[in-house]
Amino acid sequence: MVAVLEVLRMLNITIHGDKGFQANLSLNKSMAQKFSPVTPAYIDITSAHNGKRNNIERYIEDHFCAVYGAYIQSHYPCLMSVHDQKGNIVAAVGFRYAATESLFLEQYLDEPIEDIVNNTHEIILRKCIVETGNLVSSGHGASIFLFAALNTYLAQQGMQVNVVTATSSLQRFFRKLGLKSQEIAKADQLRLSDKGVSWGDYYQKNPNVIAGKIDQIIASLAKHLQMTLATSLVEMHPMLHVPPSRREA
Repeated sequence: MVAVLEVLRMLNITIHGDKGFQANLSLNKSMAQKFSPVTPAYIDITSAHNGKRNNIERYIEDHFCAVYGAYIQSHYPCLMSVHDQKGNIVAAVGFRYAATESLFLEQYLDEPIEDIVNNTHEIILRKCIVETGNLVSSGHGASIFLFAALNTYLAQQGMQVNVVTATSSLQRFFRKLGLKSQEIAKADQLRLSDKGVSWGDYYQKNPNVIAGKIDQIIASLAKHLQMTLATSLVEMHPMLHVPPSRREA
């Protein structure tokens, strides 16, 4: 009976990659519902050449256009998306590894990202840094499932620091989750080649470049959600991405 009750109180979400099932994310159902009433069916990780990306990219583009009047010209090499029981996308985010290419947010910085995060007196190699961005959600707190799945997945890949350009509202949400971050720089649109014209009024939302240690992020999320990740593959496609010809925020 105890085992049955334990199963009933947990929310189990499958995570799929380009080559099939990869893992199962388990969250405390009642704790997750404090942040979101959404019940995800599965989470997808798609690489640059996956045909399923079209719908995810369009979802991201439509959101940025509707919310900021922004035009997304290109996408991250890897995308993670949360889907409901009907297969509808309810949240999505992109990510790229600093090991293989420059980060979009490095345009806001005066030095490489690894030099800045290393100012915390802990040596972090560039290959252990990842950038996430283009975070969108249909609302109802669905992005909480992205944070849980993405950072746990990234830890599996040996990543140590997650860097992101976050608006003031996103930073408030991070604080609500108890996530500690290092503020690195103001995201200055004048540093972009088009001076931020294609981003509509995004830069009026006071975005800043922040960095968080992935192990601390996972510890905080585990505290709030009692989450665990059971992987079914020894290697979770560490080189799932390919360098794109263009960069995006």
